[in-house]
Amino acid sequence: MYELEQHIYIDVEDNGAGMSEETIAKIYDPFYTTKPVGEGTGMGMTMVYAIVHEHQGCIDIQSTEGMGTRISCVFPVQSQVRKTVTS
Repeated sequence: MYELEQHIYIDVEDNGAGMSEETIAKIYDPFYTTKPVGEGTGMGMTMVYAIVHEHQGCIDIQSTEGMGTRISCVFPVQSQVRKTVTS
């Protein structure tokens, strides 16, 4: 369990169509999308996962088909973000 004072919690919830277990299993795969061809890149959740991971956070997805989805992110207040040096 996380100590409340040492973490930031972000929850995003909707009451949309929800996702199947199959979709949830693929949600972080680059270029995976449930949208029609030409309407989505399939990079949204891949990028979210990368950002959360880069800041030593964690992400959890709870979804029920026909009821909606809740995405929860937890970040440490102080993280050791890796910096990339470019020349």
